[in-house]
Amino acid sequence: MPGSTNLPGIERYPNTDIVRYGEGEKVNYPLVASTIKKVNGVVRADEEQRLDGAWRRVIYLMPDGHGSDVGFRYFSDRLEKLSVKTLHSCEGRHCGPSNLWANKVFEEANLYGLDKDQFYLLGARTVDSHTEYYVLYTVRRGNKRVYAMLDQLIVDGVQERRVSPIASGFEGGLNASRKEHYWDVAVEPETGTIARQAIDKILAHLQQDSTTTILLAGSVPLDRDLKLDQQIERSQQYAQALKDRLIEENVANERLFVIGTGPLLQETATNAMPFVRVMRVQ
Repeated sequence: MPGSTNLPGIERYPNTDIVRYGEGEKVNYPLVASTIKKVNGVVRADEEQRLDGAWRRVIYLMPDGHGSDVGFRYFSDRLEKLSVKTLHSCEGRHCGPSNLWANKVFEEANLYGLDKDQFYLLGARTVDSHTEYYVLYTVRRGNKRVYAMLDQLIVDGVQERRVSPIASGFEGGLNASRKEHYWDVAVEPETGTIARQAIDKILAHLQQDSTTTILLAGSVPLDRDLKLDQQIERSQQYAQALKDRLIEENVANERLFVIGTGPLLQETATNAMPFVRVMRVQ
């Protein structure tokens, strides 16, 4: 695309094409740090901050055969190398409907894709006397095209970062929101698999404090064809599978507790799908 360029310090994924580029001053730019949803016809997020600043946007078309998860890992790794701290991230249906992200948050219709194949990250870093915010969103559309969007918002002054670090977990103080002390890890319903990124996130928090122990609470959507004890058993199997994965990564067994909750936690989830809630015990 003529006149387009990568964001400073972030190389594009090999063989991608830039299909959209924009820059300028943004007023009231939304920094979303939670699931988005529509309530009574109004799009809302429980955790959101709006700021003014210098803005850049790059949207890449990924090469054929390269998924939204691959693009997300690539660009999130580049952000980490720039010392960008993750304030919130989500994947799949736990992000909320893709059409809301595309049309209401980003105002980019081409980013409307499959809910299960979307990934989102909000991060920030302080550079000299200003704060740089980064937004990463990758998604696969129904036509199998995969897009990756990178936004940068540079705000004068060092911000307090009032956006709550929900997905980064255990950083809240005594007066922090309850949501800051847990996050949900999506489970692929058909295979029961959990994304590598989710495993890495848990490992990172356990490494920050060697005394931390966590509770893994499995949850499944309500199934009226199964007895309650069967649903609880199934949800515990998901949690146990995650525990086994963490033990394979050399996490001590005594730091992990497992429980099955059946469909109980689904009341606090945005979408009906299996997940494991990761909660700090101490």
